[in-house]
Amino acid sequence: MENRFFDIDNNVYLNGLYIAALLVNVTSTYKLEEINLKLFLMKNPSVLLNLCKYLDIPINRNIFEEFQYSNLQADMSKYLLKVQVSGLMETLNFLYSKGLIKLDYNKNMVSSTEKCQKLVNNEMPEKIRCIASKINELFTKRDMKSIKGTLFIEKGDIYE
Repeated sequence: MENRFFDIDNNVYLNGLYIAALLVNVTSTYKLEEINLKLFLMKNPSVLLNLCKYLDIPINRNIFEEFQYSNLQADMSKYLLKVQVSGLMETLNFLYSKGLIKLDYNKNMVSSTEKCQKLVNNEMPEKIRCIASKINELFTKRDMKSIKGTLFIEKGDIYE
C-alpha cells in the first residue's frame, strides 16, 4: 500500500476522488461501463479536450493545469487501443467499503450515497468538480455509444 500514492494509474484514492466527483447525485445510477469511460476521460484530459473539440462542445482549458494535457502521456494517448482504467474495480470496492457508493454487480450499476454527495459538496477541489461537471455535460449532450464511437474514429481525425 505504501507505493499506492506514486502509482497514479492504479491509485484507488485518486480514482476514488474522481469517481465521487463524477457521480452527480444520489438518485442517479450509472452503468459500470459509463463510469469506466468517464473516469478514462477524467484521467486523460488531452483526450477529453480533443473529444470536446471534435464534437463542438465548448470546454475551457483553464479548468486544467497545462501539465495535465501537455505531457508524454497525452502525446502517447493517440496510440491507445482501448478505453480502460486499470484498478477500476478495486476503486469501486474501496468506495463501497467506505459507504460512498452503492454497487449492484448483478445489474452492473453504481450510484452515490448521501455521504458521497456531502464529500463532493464540502471537500472536493473546485477544478476537479469543474472537470467532472464538463464530462457529465458531455454525457447529457451525447450518448455513450456516440462518445465511444468518436474515440475509435481513425486516430488522425480526433488526435492532432
